[in-house]
Amino acid sequence: MEISLNQYKAAYRVGLDRHDGEFGIAEARRRLAKTGINPNSAADLVYGVSHLLNGERYTRELGVTVTDDYLAWIRDDRGDSALANAIEALRKHIEYLEGRQQTKRHGLRKVMAKHQRLLAQPGQSAILLKWKDKESCNYTDVLPLDLFAKSGQRRDVVHTTRHSSGKEYQAKCDVYVWEMEAELDYEPYEVFNKEQGMLLGVARLQFADTDRTALEAAGWKPKGAVAFTDSTFEAPKFIVPPAPPYTPPNLAGAKRARMVRERLGQAAFRRTLKSVYGVRCCITGCAVAETLEGAHIDPYKAPGSDSIRNGLLLRCDVHALFDKHLIAIEPDTLLVYVAKRAQGTGGYAALNGTKLTLPDDPSHRPDPGAIKRHWKRFQGK
Repeated sequence: MEISLNQYKAAYRVGLDRHDGEFGIAEARRRLAKTGINPNSAADLVYGVSHLLNGERYTRELGVTVTDDYLAWIRDDRGDSALANAIEALRKHIEYLEGRQQTKRHGLRKVMAKHQRLLAQPGQSAILLKWKDKESCNYTDVLPLDLFAKSGQRRDVVHTTRHSSGKEYQAKCDVYVWEMEAELDYEPYEVFNKEQGMLLGVARLQFADTDRTALEAAGWKPKGAVAFTDSTFEAPKFIVPPAPPYTPPNLAGAKRARMVRERLGQAAFRRTLKSVYGVRCCITGCAVAETLEGAHIDPYKAPGSDSIRNGLLLRCDVHALFDKHLIAIEPDTLLVYVAKRAQGTGGYAALNGTKLTLPDDPSHRPDPGAIKRHWKRFQGK
């Protein structure tokens, strides 16, 4: 019996939940039986999702279109690291099929190449870390920021490594994150990393902030060594995907929503703004990462308020003045203006008339409507 696209979608969603431990295979089969998928096919599809997420070989053929969709859905739901794992699983799947049937799977190879190209353009914010030491010279690690978002441990992480020639490779590691440090351990995946020409060892990253966006130092411990040695690198750069247009939320009960705001979103908002503005205050130029905060231009009302285009990265004291409408941006010129009563202390008078620093990508720049609304509130002071 042929499986429809809607059934594949249902199998994918159930497969994600089963992979995350929400329920076992028996419950997964029961749920998919309601969509008309027979139990054996249901089990194959559900396990297939885990194989993709884990970068493991799978044997059941999904078809070219469905494979393309699954990889796209995995990236949307789980990010670039999960997509890299899925591409690796697809590569093993293709090798299995071609070895068994002695025929090239051109359609699946095109899908694999497509998603490898997409992976080179991260759908999530990423740190570009270009190494300068002798062994790693000419290589740049593309490290998704979500790797460092939370303290803890993540296994089987695959990330992209770029050579200056333009060729790309994959590296697999376990990631350990705590406080202002992270370690990437490549040793458990010796076969995978050797096939990709990667070095074996442990990289240690030290950050200047608890958001783990401002990289301060790095070290490398080769396999078999007992101590880390310092590694040199260029000033990290960021890749941030284009932002959609900003539409201010207009919800009933906005005042209450602000009072009970979910603070978890604030950290992600700040980290994204640090990426967009290169960990530098867009008014003062301050690059002390610990002092930088994400400021909302329109006041926070709902999760939609946490748009890049409704944010500025500001030094904490400037953020406080901005929220009190004692500092604002003139909409037409994007010049900074400081209220007279705030100019007499703290050196704020020197900011009056300076130009706002903008991100390079126009889609990351402040929304003109939000700037105008904040300016009007400033003028009313």
